[in-house]
Order: sequence, then structure tokens, then C-alpha cells
Amino acid sequence: MAAIGKEREQRRHWQQVRELMLQEADVAAVSRRVRLAVLKDAKVDVTALSEPMERWMDEPSSGFLSNGKLNVVEKDEPSTEPTEGNERSDSESEEELRRQEDFQQAAARRAAAEEERRRQEELQRAEARQAAEEEEERRRQGELQRAEARQAAEEEERRRQEELQRAEARRAAEDECRRQEELQRAEARQAAEEEAHRQREAENKPFWNRFLAMLRARDS
Repeated sequence: MAAIGKEREQRRHWQQVRELMLQEADVAAVSRRVRLAVLKDAKVDVTALSEPMERWMDEPSSGFLSNGKLNVVEKDEPSTEPTEGNERSDSESEEELRRQEDFQQAAARRAAAEEERRRQEELQRAEARQAAEEEEERRRQGELQRAEARQAAEEEERRRQEELQRAEARRAAEDECRRQEELQRAEARQAAEEEAHRQREAENKPFWNRFLAMLRARDS
């Protein structure tokens, strides 16, 4: 405002900018009013207004000097009295400003929608990955449980076979023991019978001796 000169500063639209600045209004409101005032003065390149507001606030556009002041070309001051041309210019400037703001809002909505779409896609991919990981974990747990079940069954079968072998070994040992006992009893009975036979023979020997002697005597 210091660069545009005192006389231009007294114009109504610049006084409105000054009041907003003194009221410490928000940046958007002040920027909008400054852009409208610049359009009304028609002292800068209007095409610069199509840039986003952030470019206006952060970078000097073609309508600003490097020190941030307006690049004002001094011309003969038009009459400050409101005319039909001024009112038409104000209306067109406001319409252009609204059009630019609508364009920026639409671009912002499209960007937000695209960002939301990307976020949803990322979320869906993350959920798909999590579901796949959970399914893989369930499958791995199932295989682990089946392997443990097979191992337990094999261990049980091994124990059963060992028990069966021990039982068979015990039966074989018992059978062998019984066979040995029966053999010993049989041998004992045979020995007893042989001893009894010898005793009978010893008892009957004198009789047979006398009988044989009698036969020999008769024959002689």
C-alpha cells in the first residue's frame, strides 16, 4: 500500500484492505480483499491471479517486486467517483475472483478425493495382506498341530510295540521256565523209576539164582 501512493491509497477498496489489516483479520480475508483491490486498479497482470493463494503468499508473482511490494505502473489517476464502468468492473472482478476460488476449491476437492481413494486402496491392500498373513498363520498352525498329532500317534505306537515285545518276552521266559521245570520233573521221574527197577532186580536176584541152579541140577 506504501508503493501505490497516497491518492490511490484513499480509494474505497484500498481503505477496506487497510481496515481489515488494522482489525487483524485472517489471512484469507485480507488476501481476497487485496486481490480484489488489485483487480479494480488493473495495475498488475491479471493472469497471475490464476495461481493458488499459497503462491501469492509465499512467492512474488509477476505483479510484485522482489521486496514484496506491488509493481505499480503510475498512470493518470482516474476519477474516484463511482461510474457505471467502475461498477461493471467491480462486478466482473468479483465474478473472476469467485470463479478462481471455485476452481481452486474444485481442485482441492479433487485432490482430497484422490488422496482418500489412495488411502482407501492402501487400507484395502493392508487388510488383504493382513488377511493373507492370518490365513498363512492359521495354515501353519494347522500343519503344526497335525505334525504334533502324527508325532504323538507314532510315539504311542512305539510305546505299544515296546509293551507288546516286553509281554512276548515275558511269556517266552515263562514258557521256557515251565518247560525246564517239566523236563526236570520228567528226568526226576525217570531216575526214580530206574532206581526202583534196580531195587526190584536186586531183590529178585537170589530167587532167580536158586531157580537157575535147580534147572542146571535137573539137567545134569
